[in-house]
Amino acid sequence: MKNNLETTNLHSEEVNDILNKIPGKVTRWGALIISVLIILMLCSTAFINYPDIISSEITITAINPPIRLNAGTDGKIETLFVHDKDSVVSGQYLACIGNAADYQNMMQLKQWMDSVKIAENITIPVQSDLLLGDLQNSWNELVSVFNEYQNQQNIQYFDKKITSVNEQLIHYNEYLLNVKKQAQSANSELDIFYKQYQRDSLLFQKNVISEAALDNSRASYYQKKSSTQNSNSLISQTQLKISECEQGLIDLQLEKSKESSGFVSRIGEIVNRLKSEFSQWELKYVIKSPLHGNVSFSQQLVLNYPVKANDLLCTIVPDNETNYIGKALLPISGSGKVCENDKVIIKPANFPYIDYGIIYGKVLSVSLMPQDNFYQIEISLPDGLTTSYGKKLNSSGEIQGKAEIITENQSLLNRLIKPVYALIKSD
Repeated sequence: MKNNLETTNLHSEEVNDILNKIPGKVTRWGALIISVLIILMLCSTAFINYPDIISSEITITAINPPIRLNAGTDGKIETLFVHDKDSVVSGQYLACIGNAADYQNMMQLKQWMDSVKIAENITIPVQSDLLLGDLQNSWNELVSVFNEYQNQQNIQYFDKKITSVNEQLIHYNEYLLNVKKQAQSANSELDIFYKQYQRDSLLFQKNVISEAALDNSRASYYQKKSSTQNSNSLISQTQLKISECEQGLIDLQLEKSKESSGFVSRIGEIVNRLKSEFSQWELKYVIKSPLHGNVSFSQQLVLNYPVKANDLLCTIVPDNETNYIGKALLPISGSGKVCENDKVIIKPANFPYIDYGIIYGKVLSVSLMPQDNFYQIEISLPDGLTTSYGKKLNSSGEIQGKAEIITENQSLLNRLIKPVYALIKSD
């Protein structure tokens, strides 16, 4: 037994010697392989690229969504102009709810207001006894002011006064011409009388004529001189009358213009008020298409169909395809990595992406300044609401979801080196 134990111990010591004494060749090859593996792993990090993902909440809305048209008041459908699925244009009337105004009269008024030009020659070609409901008071006032204006034009008060003053001017100018001729003749005769008076004065000094003859000559001269002065004074008075008439003519023309402008201004104010009231009437009683498209009735609309205010009557589906845009709030942290055209993966909240797929987008723009520590970004959807599964999501409202913005790829090596480089720089 003892011999067996000694033999076993001897063998164990020999085995341990062999195990503890690894050949140098194996050691060298092992180190080499490990080194190569480490180098290969380090090299591979330069080729392993992956991006950063920045997550944000997103809201997708339609740029040109279908427009719902509601009733503006309680009542009954009085007039229906289209049928379900009809093609309509912007501004087209679809239906009219019954009201105190006569529809045809309202259309006459609209046609006149669209074509009228507020000027002194304004006319009201439509009949004055229109039934206009809420617009009746303004219309009656317009007709009253217009009739007053027409009467003023028909009487031609200022025109007659202006004609009269013009006739006076003609008379005074003719009279002034005659008076000037008379004054000219009187001045010529005055020269003759003055020369005669001078000659008589010389003759009197030579005792050729008597003092009485000189007095008669002097009296004749002064009499003619007084007559000439009267003629000149009459010229001045006539010229003053002409100036007064001309000023009066200017005042009459100005007064005529002011009165005419006053009437036109009042008419213009009432017409503008009528246009505003007509717009209110449209909003309240008329269902009008805001864009080109097709009308879709929400219920079977017929004449005399009762409706309540804010009842959905129909929807206008635009002719062109509906486009969508996403808006997201980007946190300031990491926002500098986001650039235009970065790929975006959108996972709608109300359409689970496992069942419906994801929506692809691109960063369209990033706001220049943050608000409440967030940048606002717009995301375009090149494929619209078509998902990666080829399914088109149907939504007439907003779609909420999560956006994952895929930034520029970076290698694993770069990601390992950057912290070390930053640590060295900070030291």
